[in-house]
Amino acid sequence: MAEYGLCLIIGACMCLRLVLLHRGDGTGGQTLGDDLMRDLVRAAFRDCLQRWPSFQVDAMVMPRDHLHAIWTLPPGDADYSKRWGAIKKHFTES
Repeated sequence: MAEYGLCLIIGACMCLRLVLLHRGDGTGGQTLGDDLMRDLVRAAFRDCLQRWPSFQVDAMVMPRDHLHAIWTLPPGDADYSKRWGAIKKHFTES
């Protein structure tokens, strides 16, 4: 089993990537439609920011099947995984 080291730097700025659609055979897989996809992602981020308002989304870009985000965590906090997990859960359940 692979072991991955996470860089947990308190108050860090970090770049994260999330795959939004199963890519299947390389043809792009199923799509939800650009507008619906953006709405679901926005709703997931809004929910997360309401629960943990102290982190900052510095930038975000959403190509067709994934998103990239740059966040800055608040001083004294290195727990990006709870936020990322909440966003993934909200998006998946939607």
